[in-house]
Amino acid sequence: MKGKIRWIVIFVSLFMIVSLSRSVVDLWERRFIVKKEQDRLIQLEKKHQELTDKLHLVQTSSFVEKEARERLGLAKEGDTVIIMDTNTYPENARTGNSSGITSTQIPYWKQWWGVFF
Repeated sequence: MKGKIRWIVIFVSLFMIVSLSRSVVDLWERRFIVKKEQDRLIQLEKKHQELTDKLHLVQTSSFVEKEARERLGLAKEGDTVIIMDTNTYPENARTGNSSGITSTQIPYWKQWWGVFF
């Protein structure tokens, strides 16, 4: 009788040791998962902050005005608008050059100089 109780205690002890060790290993693995997700959360919070800052920037009137000028070609009241048609002004007439140099070879500042002067 004493021998059977001893074997039962040993068997139950081994079962509990194996079960506990599995739980420890599972917790150890989950610790790495939690760490990885915390890093991901930090990255997402940074991206959220950047996007929030960008949203505040694009909602300002100065940004809207800048985009309207650059992308849509709009102007404020009182601005002088110059519209240049490359077909109307031949390259040689604009630059005062009769050598046949194309506009891709002439710097922009010289092309503008030729239009106004």
